[in-house]
Formats: sequence, structure tokens, C-alpha cells
Amino acid sequence: MLYARRFGNPSYPKLVCLHGFLGSSVDFEPLIAHLSQFYHCICVDLPGFGLSPFKANLSLDTFPEIFDDFLKQEQLSSFDLLCYSLGGRLGLHLKKQFPHVCKAVTLIGAHTGLSSEEEKTLRRKKELRWSSTLKKEGLHNFLSQWYRQPLFKSLCSTTEKLNNMIQLRSKQDPLAVDHYLTKLGLSNMEDMTDVIYKHLNDFTFIAGSKDNLFKNLYQQFEKAGASSYYIDETTHAPHLEKPNEVAKLILKKKAHGS
Repeated sequence: MLYARRFGNPSYPKLVCLHGFLGSSVDFEPLIAHLSQFYHCICVDLPGFGLSPFKANLSLDTFPEIFDDFLKQEQLSSFDLLCYSLGGRLGLHLKKQFPHVCKAVTLIGAHTGLSSEEEKTLRRKKELRWSSTLKKEGLHNFLSQWYRQPLFKSLCSTTEKLNNMIQLRSKQDPLAVDHYLTKLGLSNMEDMTDVIYKHLNDFTFIAGSKDNLFKNLYQQFEKAGASSYYIDETTHAPHLEKPNEVAKLILKKKAHGS
């Protein structure tokens, strides 16, 4: 069963928070002071991360079934979603599977799926290279290289910040990390564009102003009328760098009733 940490009055509207690759429910703590004033926040540890046990059958396609058990346990008949990166890819599958239970969806730096087999093949090669690095060099060296990627440039802008992030993530299970790389990577995801356009008014997109990949991706939905925001001077993890600003944007969107 999925482990979750809860904040705010249980009578408030429910906000389920899904963290990113290598993270845990703790990542949302900096946003909670704001969000829990208006939401009952349910911050979930994804299987194999934090305190949720690893599930060998976990995939993008099986996650909705796993999550359905969690919904029944929590007796959730309606909820909003706040998802980051990998958590957003999983959140899109939840929106597809439970469109009338899963209401508003806020995606932070989450991909919506590759459209061509060529793109998926290239991405698959990249994921397998990371898997090889993890197996050959161990988790610490893997993390050191992972967080030196340009997409984390502002998050890990100093040696101290980089070392702190490596330390924070060093307790993760390498087997679970490799499973996410090889079984739940972007190359395994279907293109969810149609799901988004079908429920366009339910979506809000947030990215760092320096995260050009996701800015370009989200602008296509912005042109169609979706809400999108770009957090100044951040790259791929704006909720970790400027949590107050991200939380206020989410509440601003909620206040406008969409």
C-alpha cells in the first residue's frame, strides 16, 4: 500500500501530491504551509521511494490500478492533483483512467509524452545509459552525475547545494531507481496530448523560466487556452527552489474556480 503524509483540515478539498524521480513526499513540505490553508494535502510516496514498498509489477499502465486501491483506502471520491516530473507522467495516466474523480491537475516540469518512435528510441538509449551508470558506478556516483545535468543548474548551483541534494537522495533503493529508469522512463509513455486537450480547462502547467524544454512543450497548450506559468530564475525544479511562489500560483488558480 502507498504511504502518504497528510496536512490540513480533512474536510477541505483534497489535493494529492505526486513527487518526481528520486524524490519523496517530503519534497512538498515547503509548499504545505500555503496549500494546507485551503486543501487537505495528501503527499504520496511513490512505490519504492520514501516509505512506500517497491512493487515489481509497477509500470505506467499498472500505476492507476495501484492508485485505485489507495483511493478506496482513503475513501477519496474526488481530488485535485499536484505532480512533478515523473509524478506528472503518472498523474496523466490517473487523469486518463479516472477523469471524473481526478479533477484539476497541476503539472510541474512533467512531460506529456513523445509523439514519434524515433524520439522514443533515442530516449530509450539515454535511459539505458543512465541505468548502466547506476549499476557500474553505484548510487552515489549516479546521483552526482544526475544532478550535474543542465536541467538542475539552478537547483544545484553550488557544490554545497549539489552535495546536499546527493545526501538527500542517497537513501533511495538502487533497485527501485533502476526500475523507474527502465520501466517507467519517458520512452515507455504514450503521448497524452489528446487527454490534455480533452480536459484542457482542468490543467495548469508550471515550469522554470530557464527550463526551455518544458517552456516550449507547455506553450502549445497555452496557445490553446490552458494556464501556464514560468518561475523566474529556475530550471527543472521550481517547486524546490521557489516553493512559496509556486504554492501561491496554485492557490491563485483555485481562487478563480478552475
